[in-house]
Amino acid sequence: MRAATSKGNAGPVIIVPFTRPYEATAKALDATGRPWQPVDVSGDDQAYFRLIASLWDQGTEFTIVEHDITVTPVALDSLDNCPASWCSSPYPYLSIMYAGLGCARFRPAIMIRHPDVMAEVGPMGDDSHPPMHWCRLDSRLTGALAGRGERKCTAHPPVGHYDRRPAHGCTPGWEHRR
Repeated sequence: MRAATSKGNAGPVIIVPFTRPYEATAKALDATGRPWQPVDVSGDDQAYFRLIASLWDQGTEFTIVEHDITVTPVALDSLDNCPASWCSSPYPYLSIMYAGLGCARFRPAIMIRHPDVMAEVGPMGDDSHPPMHWCRLDSRLTGALAGRGERKCTAHPPVGHYDRRPAHGCTPGWEHRR
């Protein structure tokens, strides 16, 4: 995966966490003309957590576009123009349209209000996922922020998602890729 150079569009640098490159994701991002930075999180199951925690600690606006998401300029413009501190564009996942970390933007205000939220999320684990595991990061961060009274704005154009199935065998009833 390679990073695009900026063509002058507004908005934060887009962070693209990846375990494997998706050419269509790169092409879609390049077509927006926005700068983006690929970050390899394939080293271990906690690398994605550490990335989000580091971005949170920096306290500057950031947008996440996961490696299997295709965005459009309209979707990114919608995130950037929304006054909410926490936004997400919906994408197909399992049998629903889900608005999670796949394409999400966080503004500094939410990080200032909740500087310790990642310390709360980090130790959370369950029978299938140890603490800081990538698979539950989205739901754990969402739950922690919602528990603190935050609301995510999901009134944004949908984006594409290559595979609505979970990436590993944690959801009974769905085929799983290996």
